[in-house]
Amino acid sequence: MLPPTLTATPTKPVRVVIADDHQLLVDGFYCAMKKHPQILMAGYANDGGALVNLTDEIRPDVVFTDIQMPVMDGIAATREIVQRFPYIKVIGFSGFLDEGYITDMMEAGAMGYLLKNDDYTVILKAIENVMQGKVFYSHEVSNKLAAMMQRTGYNPTKPFDMPHFSELELAVVKEICNGLISKEI
Repeated sequence: MLPPTLTATPTKPVRVVIADDHQLLVDGFYCAMKKHPQILMAGYANDGGALVNLTDEIRPDVVFTDIQMPVMDGIAATREIVQRFPYIKVIGFSGFLDEGYITDMMEAGAMGYLLKNDDYTVILKAIENVMQGKVFYSHEVSNKLAAMMQRTGYNPTKPFDMPHFSELELAVVKEICNGLISKEI
């Protein structure tokens, strides 16, 4: 059976890097991706600090990074990579379906989040989407984000309600801004 292919055929292979502190996972990822003619495995790192250095050195197109790693975690590494090289697409790659990790990776600038047990075709779809400038979250991650939005009532399209202060509260704030302390007010 032939390996799945990317829908959009790039003119050159997509240069991919993976960072994970478990060498067996790195080796498996490398082996699976090397079978794909449109992907060039450009390197790997076993900690976040090494990932930042590797990214600086080879400037890959896509970076897959674990979250929990020694030296520097994947969230801090993502933040640094995206800040220094905004054109590099970072995808969180974790065994944890954790709201905190997912949202931290989003805030750090990751364009996607996959689980380590996701299918090979999901990884290819993620690469294709981020290379087109789109975000990509695996099915389970998308469900987790939707449930979180529903539970918290978060709606980014809803206008933010400004707090309402009484005249007395506004007068107190004004006096604090003028340098007065509570006793003087």
